[in-house]
Amino acid sequence: MNKGCIKGGVVEYETGEKVCSKEGVGAVHGMTVAHTDKEDPSQFDIFLVMTGGAQFVGGESSVRKVRVQKDMATNDVKVLSHQRFGDDLFVASVNRTSPDGMAPLDAGGDHAWPDESGKYMWLSTFRYGNSGVHMLDYETGDLIYSVHGMDKLLPHNYAYSAGIHGTGTLGQKGSTLLTATSACNHPKTACAPIPYSPVTKALGLEAVGIMYIIDLSELLSADSIKSSTVMV
Repeated sequence: MNKGCIKGGVVEYETGEKVCSKEGVGAVHGMTVAHTDKEDPSQFDIFLVMTGGAQFVGGESSVRKVRVQKDMATNDVKVLSHQRFGDDLFVASVNRTSPDGMAPLDAGGDHAWPDESGKYMWLSTFRYGNSGVHMLDYETGDLIYSVHGMDKLLPHNYAYSAGIHGTGTLGQKGSTLLTATSACNHPKTACAPIPYSPVTKALGLEAVGIMYIIDLSELLSADSIKSSTVMV
């Protein structure tokens, strides 16, 4: 029997600040529930991908790693702590002068997937400055590995990485990362996931979304591949 939603409300950080859209940070665009604490099964991590701005070059984006605890008796959840995550990717890789706020070049955080080892977090980014999928250290947020080139497979077709999900972990046989893309053909001026019709096609706005299955069973160095495009 469906009893509907048992509880509802706005989640608050441990500081009392509501997890809502905020100028200079944006709003929660992607969210994933990650690994449970091995010593306390009532605690687990949530990763919030914060994104703001409608452009595909400039904007604001970052990630918050949030430790949450569930009260097993009442089913209430509370945030124990939160911290910035992945500044190697969201700040350093696009040379932001400030970690928050609108920037002329931004990575564009989209979605996240924690691998099965508990050691790595994968993140997708959609903006022109660093479009791709990226493997980060789960604990420190350090950027370890990036896969680029998916957006450049077809001419005049910017297929930017969006939704991601996978199985296994890097270096384990049979492990994969599934990446879905959205697409446009004017990323620097007029890029948006708009529906296509005879009118938009006549205006030259039609683009092709592509889906990739990336083999995680081995790590390839840049010197071992002739092209920047990595695909299966």
